[in-house]
Amino acid sequence: MSEPPSPAQQPDPDSRRAPRLILIMGVSGCGKTSVGSRLAAELACRFVDADGYHPAANIEKMRAGRPLDDDDRAPWLDRLNALLRHSAARHESVVLACSALRARYRDRLADRLPGLAIVHLRGSAETISARLAPLRDFLLLFFFIALGATIDVSTLGGNAAYAVMLSLFVLIGKPLVVLIVMGAMGYRKRTGFLSGLTLAQISEFSLIFVAMGVSLGHVDQKALGLVTVVGLVTIAASTYLITYSHQLYLLCEPLLGRFERAGTPREPHDTTTPHQTSHPIILFGLGRFGTAIGRRLHQHGIEVLGIDFDPAAVNRWRELGLDAEFGDVTDPEFISELPLSQAEWLVSTVSVHHTGLSHEDTRTTLIQIARMAGFKGKIAVTSHHPNEVPAMLEAGADWVIEPFQDAADHAVDVLRDIKPSENP
Repeated sequence: MSEPPSPAQQPDPDSRRAPRLILIMGVSGCGKTSVGSRLAAELACRFVDADGYHPAANIEKMRAGRPLDDDDRAPWLDRLNALLRHSAARHESVVLACSALRARYRDRLADRLPGLAIVHLRGSAETISARLAPLRDFLLLFFFIALGATIDVSTLGGNAAYAVMLSLFVLIGKPLVVLIVMGAMGYRKRTGFLSGLTLAQISEFSLIFVAMGVSLGHVDQKALGLVTVVGLVTIAASTYLITYSHQLYLLCEPLLGRFERAGTPREPHDTTTPHQTSHPIILFGLGRFGTAIGRRLHQHGIEVLGIDFDPAAVNRWRELGLDAEFGDVTDPEFISELPLSQAEWLVSTVSVHHTGLSHEDTRTTLIQIARMAGFKGKIAVTSHHPNEVPAMLEAGADWVIEPFQDAADHAVDVLRDIKPSENP
């Protein structure tokens, strides 16, 4: 009786199949490279990043800061199509990651490739923004280095007077305009003031646009120098304005009442919430997780006061018959007005996204503000990453809620009690 052939002698089942041609598409930051490379590894095939196949002319154009048009992308797409057709002819599977999102781009890539499978990756704006923020901060460093290396320093002194006037307008006039507009729209004075401070600078995009104008010959070098000085001054100054925004608000509050319209419909700072009712738990963050906690506590007869910065979330909470207030977890004045003396627990379910250099952890801010306001009870915060737990405990949290870990532990407790079925 002959022995079965060894695995090395057996024919590869993939050799009898048609090649797998997979195109993974999506916006920047959605995970095309991560998913594509992992998929290629699972399929034991080649992974191709489309960005590495741009013609030299496209690379030079992008390096100069000019966007590509359809004529620029045509040879790039044809090159990728030829690569896929060549792989198909050789019965080789390929996973291609490409950001060509328009339908005509996909049609050009799929030309004469009837077996091409297209995967479109999607993600929430918050997730993609959080993924791109570190890359943005990293690339901004090189942008400013390149900008400083090409600027003519001799042109800066002649624009000093204009730079001072424009900087003062951006630092003072721009927040004032924002405050007036938001007050007219029905927002509270605090919201308008803090929003204005966050906009008290010109962005890096202003520098990019002016630099593009210089490269195209539409703007002279003096204008670039002027905008650069204004950008440096306003970006540096606004950093301190944002850092000390709450202290500045307390100083300016007596003067801001005229900018607040009576009866602010957009921000219902409702005083009808019964503080006379004892709330042993104050819950910050009325999203899905926070709402689930609040409803279950209410079912057990425990009164909960919900806090959220989203008026829609506050209204949804009230429609459920629960007490809720509109407020900002990072506002010391608002936190001090809460019935902290009646509460035993402060629970934060607010999602925290690490967004690069400008990131602020609202959980540690809540802990600090609550303790400064004299809260003597316990504080619980939510974390989706186990490595954050020690830092949260060190910051003063009494309990760190881990939704995913807790759910996994509960699932294990249920599943381990299942007895294996006995085979007859």
